[in-house]
Amino acid sequence: MRQKATAFLTCAFLLTVACNDSGSTPDDGYDAGTPDLRGPCEPADMVGFFTVQHEHDYSAVSGEVKGGVVPVTVLEEVLASGDCRLLRRNNPVCDPACEAGWTCDFDGSCIPYPQLLDLGDVTVHGLNKDVTMQPVNYFDTGMPHPGFDPGANIRLETKGGDLDPITLYGRGVTPLALPDETWVLRADEPLEISWTPANDEQAEVKLRINIDQHGSTPVELWCVVEDTGSLTIPADVVTEFKGYGVSGYTQANVYRQTVDSVQTAPGCVEFTVFSRMVGDLQVEGHIPCSGPGDCPDGMTCDLPTNTCI
Repeated sequence: MRQKATAFLTCAFLLTVACNDSGSTPDDGYDAGTPDLRGPCEPADMVGFFTVQHEHDYSAVSGEVKGGVVPVTVLEEVLASGDCRLLRRNNPVCDPACEAGWTCDFDGSCIPYPQLLDLGDVTVHGLNKDVTMQPVNYFDTGMPHPGFDPGANIRLETKGGDLDPITLYGRGVTPLALPDETWVLRADEPLEISWTPANDEQAEVKLRINIDQHGSTPVELWCVVEDTGSLTIPADVVTEFKGYGVSGYTQANVYRQTVDSVQTAPGCVEFTVFSRMVGDLQVEGHIPCSGPGDCPDGMTCDLPTNTCI
């Protein structure tokens, strides 16, 4: 059941959208400060998201809101230790299979697939360029880089449409910086992660790792901590994580972020302002590959799993 899936809801998909740059200059009059942020949505109640993202070489704004929770996006918690959690994606099965326009829920019943909602124009103030995006998918890659200044007070507003107007808040974060080092995941050993800390108000640091790109129900490692500059992943978490399987090329993403949320009629909508860096992660005993030349002598590349065997 969805209520039992005490986990995180991941919505990381950026879709093709229509956008409209307002052509205005940044809202310098927005200096009232950022209220206390309300944090993330409850796991099984998240129906939408907006993000302002700072990547290594570009900035962007994106988002979407649906009329309900998509069951497959709810991740189940399989282990929690300290600041870290292992989260597994479940694939609910319905027999007979659901018809087009429907999706399978965790109780084995078919439910209407939640559709994208029209929130009217969505504006974001406090960036280095004010943005206005049009429904129903929201996306703007025409941002200057960086798209925001550290400490900037950021405000997102919708005009209504299918939902009452909402306002969400964020803070500009300092661009994340990682040391030039390789992290090696070894069973029965803790893993030390470090970065350059900042003194950003209301910001936190999130680590998200996936080492099983081709698993049928892959497990991800998520840790959320204060921005102290270091994180220790406990040995028991590392061992269990590795035991779920390793395949393909690892993904290790580190975010400095602020998170706000608001409750709407269909569910919770989240607003994240973040800077992301990709860490260099290896798994002991695992060699990823995309072709025969990537493997040591005596080994071949298993292309379905992108793994040297």
